[in-house]
Amino acid sequence: MSQSLTAAREARFVYPLAIALAASPVLELAARLWPLKPYLVQWRFQAELALINLAPVFLVGMLIWVAVAWATESVSMQRLASVIVGLFGLVMLPTLVLLALDMMQVLQMANSNMRSTLRNNTIVSGAKGVLAAMAALSLSLGAWRMAASAEVEVPARRPGSGRPDTDDGDLLLVTDSRD
Repeated sequence: MSQSLTAAREARFVYPLAIALAASPVLELAARLWPLKPYLVQWRFQAELALINLAPVFLVGMLIWVAVAWATESVSMQRLASVIVGLFGLVMLPTLVLLALDMMQVLQMANSNMRSTLRNNTIVSGAKGVLAAMAALSLSLGAWRMAASAEVEVPARRPGSGRPDTDDGDLLLVTDSRD
């Protein structure tokens, strides 16, 4: 962790980069999928593939976010990043199931000469999605554990001494000076 206060302040300027890397693919996905047509199997199939394809850039942005939060010792930012990337990983799991189901429907509608290419590309995208879900969930768990370890209480300082107050097991004698 960063021991220098100035280094921690300087690291905070990397947050906009992390947020830009995480948010830009999500905004692109929203723009690509508008207008919503979830009743069309082709639209759902495109949406599932687009979500899987945005995962690497999103995860790099979230990794930078977690690294900066760790460097600046910001427990709240680590927890927030953990929740966001964890939700992304959890959304990926049903998306992969829907991808498999929609692939079967799209394969039935596709021309016979396109089916093998479509099947192979979907299998590759499914494998990328599984890896992205695993990476997101492990990053979420790692960020949460880092935040929990950073919350370990630091010993209080003795007034005026600058040294941590530790219990050495010594006996403290208090005498009355009036004797």
